[in-house]
Amino acid sequence: MTTSANSTSSDTTQRKARVLVKISGDRLKASVRLATHESDDEPYTTQEIMNALTAEGVKEGIDLEAIEALANGKKTEEFIDVAFGDPPVAGADAALEYLFDLTPDHSPKTDSKGRIDYREVSFVQGAKTGQELVRLIFPTEGTPGIGVDGRPVSASKGKEKKLPIGKNTRISDDGATLLATVDGALAYTKKDVSVRDVITISGNVDSNTGNITSPGSVKVSGDVCGGFKVTADGDIEISGGVEDAEVTAKGNIFVKRGFVGRGDGIIRAEGNVTIQHVENQKIVAGDSVIVGGDLLNARVEAGDRVTLKTKTGSIYGGEIRAENEIRAAVLGSEVWSTTKLKVAMSSDLSEKILEIKSEIKRMENDQERVQEGVFQLLQLQIEGRLGEDKKVALKKLRNYQREMPENIKELEEKKAELEERMAQDLEARIIATEKVYPGVVCHFGVAYLEIRAERDAVIFSSVGGRVLMDDYDPKKDMNKK
Repeated sequence: MTTSANSTSSDTTQRKARVLVKISGDRLKASVRLATHESDDEPYTTQEIMNALTAEGVKEGIDLEAIEALANGKKTEEFIDVAFGDPPVAGADAALEYLFDLTPDHSPKTDSKGRIDYREVSFVQGAKTGQELVRLIFPTEGTPGIGVDGRPVSASKGKEKKLPIGKNTRISDDGATLLATVDGALAYTKKDVSVRDVITISGNVDSNTGNITSPGSVKVSGDVCGGFKVTADGDIEISGGVEDAEVTAKGNIFVKRGFVGRGDGIIRAEGNVTIQHVENQKIVAGDSVIVGGDLLNARVEAGDRVTLKTKTGSIYGGEIRAENEIRAAVLGSEVWSTTKLKVAMSSDLSEKILEIKSEIKRMENDQERVQEGVFQLLQLQIEGRLGEDKKVALKKLRNYQREMPENIKELEEKKAELEERMAQDLEARIIATEKVYPGVVCHFGVAYLEIRAERDAVIFSSVGGRVLMDDYDPKKDMNKK
């Protein structure tokens, strides 16, 4: 903040400052405060205010009407904005263009009876040496603005982004493309893109093969039998089924048949899990779980969605959790089996957002107090009464003033990120495209609704901490997608 004293009389230095000018830290706004008249003061004039602005270097975006109104109007102790700069425009952020299918649809068409067959579906995506995998779109420079002092106001460049380099990949010489360095199978996670070797197991994973551990991807032409493990840093494709076994991948997992047993098995993937049907078993996916048949007494956790792809797919018994959506033709069963469905479980987001808002408010209040403190010290400086200790205090307050906007900006960005996540939670849905039965319990965060009567085609959502049930309209659903 800068101030100026200006008077038409010759004894300006002996009198209280008449016109005080304040320029914002970003130099995009100038405001003026007029001291209240004393009996022997001369009236304020537009020229006097303009002279004060000129003395402080203000030359752009001056609002003459505001200055005239200020000179002729009632005086207040408030600063009135009288000049405005042209704000800078930030550059566009960098982006990544993936040159392969990030979300391949592994579900073929269903037949007239709603049955689905994964046997002819290919899962592992291949890559050749030198193949372009990801392209980087570089950030752009921003457009500078003009401050009220006529000097350029720098614009922030778009945010940088790095190519997701993983195993057996390299960045091109121009830094714009991620390339494969070997032939192999693509492995994509939220962190990186890799090209992995593919281990093929002809037949079952059982006592003849032992447990399978691979730094790449794994293809099993048979079943994974009970008590055995398959672990891969890439993707896993199983042409048969999985018994009470453990299957873990850092990429995606595709099981062309079912996952059935006593409940001692688990399938874990950092990406998606695509499977024919599940009974009595547990699945954990960082992204989505896509099912070609039914989920019977299953325990499923998905970071995004749980979707049953067929027209007859049922979820009954067990507990299904997904952050954004659970969708099936039928929820529950005619025998009223307890079926727990849970979405939007990030219940701590509201509390975190409130904490950040409170901290921003505190900092804004501090900013006002610091601004007033600087103003008072500058008045002492104008009057020649600023001692050494006050000079030190003024320097500290000005440093604090410069740092404060960036600190507030960081908190605002964090709040926006959390609010975006909360908005996704507010859009969370549970859908029964055909029927829902009593025994189903729909949870949205801490709120829940117990279904007590059979209903056809419904959609559940949450508004104001309450779970709502409405008729499901396929046309609206298609539009939303």
